[in-house]
Amino acid sequence: MPAEDNGYSRRAFLITSAAAAGAVAGPSLLQPSAAAAVPARPMVADASQTFVVTRNGSDTSVIQAQLDLAATTVSSGVATVIVPYDGQDWMTDPLFVGWHPTTDYFRTGAAQLHLILEPGVVVKAQAAATIPAATRMLTIGGNANARPTAGNHGYSAWGVVITGYGAVFDGNDPNHTRCNDLAYQQNSAICMFSAGNVLIEGLTLRNASGDGIQIQPAKNNASINNYCGGDAGAGPIHIVNVTCDNNGRNGMSVAAVDGLLVTGSAFTGSDSGTNASGQFNAGPCAGIDFEPDQPWTYSGGTITEYGRLSNILVQDCVMENNVNCGVQYQGAHLKTATDIPNIGITLDRVRLGAQKRSSAAGGAWTYPNFLLAGDGQSAIGGNLTMQYSMIATSPIQRSLLIANNWSGSIPTDGSVQPADGTLLSLNNSVCFDWNNVPNATGDHVIDIWSYDYSNGGPVDYGHVAFNQFMVMTAVGNDNFLKAVDAPSGGGGVANISGTLHVVDPNGATSSFGANPRNVTCTIDATTALPASTVTMAMTPATVAPGQQITLTVTRSSADVSRPLAVTYALSGTAKARYDYDGIPGVVVIPAGQTSRSVTFTARRFDSGTDTRTATVTLTTTPSVSTYTLGAAKTATTSIT
Repeated sequence: MPAEDNGYSRRAFLITSAAAAGAVAGPSLLQPSAAAAVPARPMVADASQTFVVTRNGSDTSVIQAQLDLAATTVSSGVATVIVPYDGQDWMTDPLFVGWHPTTDYFRTGAAQLHLILEPGVVVKAQAAATIPAATRMLTIGGNANARPTAGNHGYSAWGVVITGYGAVFDGNDPNHTRCNDLAYQQNSAICMFSAGNVLIEGLTLRNASGDGIQIQPAKNNASINNYCGGDAGAGPIHIVNVTCDNNGRNGMSVAAVDGLLVTGSAFTGSDSGTNASGQFNAGPCAGIDFEPDQPWTYSGGTITEYGRLSNILVQDCVMENNVNCGVQYQGAHLKTATDIPNIGITLDRVRLGAQKRSSAAGGAWTYPNFLLAGDGQSAIGGNLTMQYSMIATSPIQRSLLIANNWSGSIPTDGSVQPADGTLLSLNNSVCFDWNNVPNATGDHVIDIWSYDYSNGGPVDYGHVAFNQFMVMTAVGNDNFLKAVDAPSGGGGVANISGTLHVVDPNGATSSFGANPRNVTCTIDATTALPASTVTMAMTPATVAPGQQITLTVTRSSADVSRPLAVTYALSGTAKARYDYDGIPGVVVIPAGQTSRSVTFTARRFDSGTDTRTATVTLTTTPSVSTYTLGAAKTATTSIT
């Protein structure tokens, strides 16, 4: 990668910066569509605690030596390690932060560690054929030997910042030929084990056999937290302006976390490769996979742990071109859980674009773009919420599958939602689905499977609230929504509420099965949307790095009773996720409103002095005319 593609070297700028590098701030993760609080960019505050990697031996040894030196010699403040750009890739074996398998030391957390990869840096794994299974490029946190201290807040590692605007972690396995071996699906780019207060920002993570990012518990250690996260007000896990592309298992796998903020990021191209028969190798291959591990019991059999998924906000992100799902929640392993916090996942202003698997390419059924596979039956409640978002599904894929999601016991009066069971809320969001010829397996725009999941008797499934959710499709005489009753015959779909808008030029039909219970959902069906003209504005015209840009989309229509998804394209000399925060390419105007504004921040992560432009141009939605573009359809902001 030429140096001029990413500006000049940042090292002098970083070392002389007066910005203090304090602990990563922890935002409130449940603000409804407010701009998530992104922490201040910690720069080098103390040159005397800065360690610059130089080529003098193997790339692995020189990088690891500086990480170890920073961790063992700096007792307070910020220890900074810089990997410079010199025109060559850094070829490494696994690297470790917080714990090292050879020396077996743990950082106490007294000092924050900031790893900076300069623009243009590529850290590449050794050739896949030489890397053992279950090894990660970079591991944050430790194993069963970690112990809580005053500094690490009960986590195996605490206070780690990795900044890499214009830099790459490359797993060096672009074709994922080994992903038929499940052990190699652990070969992720970055993995956290029970780590707290971690910020990963600006990096591109690609070509790993496993995940781009893996968020895991450190099992078999009852002394520390069995999840990643952060104390209230002290900082959860932050993933900011990161691109995870062409990784073998998932863009990101989340198995155990309490406090996770993901903003401005893209999770694309997850693909496990194909075997000799042309079938896809094993692997979820989702943009983001929320999937608690199987429960594990500590030594002595006295403590059984489950992976918690709480206080999670994914905002302004894109998931597309993955083999299977854009987003998957698989909670089957929580079936017997009783003592973890409720599920809490919010997808806010996200775009689930078309994914790429088809039934002809290796599968008896087509994967959904958004999958909620529940736990079957447990006392764990909570919410999985999608709001102000868009699902745009290709003709080979269904949009939503809600499978085995326990709705809890049905109240005798059939009037209230139960406290247990995960509630799926779909709020002011829009789904475009042109799967107008359902395949032999009966895929529909929305499928709700109410199988009994081997619970030994009739159980009810569903638990979905449609709050101004709109489906645009053309399935005609086939059901756009289909509930499949439990094989036992005693259970059925249950607890479905809210307003579901459907636009189908051929008419819309649905089926809630033979034994629906507490289904109060109102279906508002029409053959076409009312005429609407959309315009946009972006202010201010000129910004300095660190200032916010506001994008406002407005519709003019006699009827604004339904949400409207307006798409846009980005161009200009400024780069998304480098010169400004990542944005998803869609703005959803809520039902009952005529406009919607979103904000994002201008950045400058190099010492260039040129002016760079960010241009936003409104586009029409593929396959259907939902609005007409007005005269004000393009706007440009200059970043100085």
